[in-house]
Amino acid sequence: MEYDEKRTAYLNREGFTVIRFENKMIFDNLPSVLMEIRENFKDNKTKE
Repeated sequence: MEYDEKRTAYLNREGFTVIRFENKMIFDNLPSVLMEIRENFKDNKTKE
């Protein structure tokens, strides 16, 4: 987990937003995952 936190911090400093999903959620509820990704892009567009 520590590696993920370091990688996320680095990507955030570089201007990226990291969102994570458990594999189970992707396989069991893909439409919800895709909706969350879309919403995240909408939120980021309004911050520019």
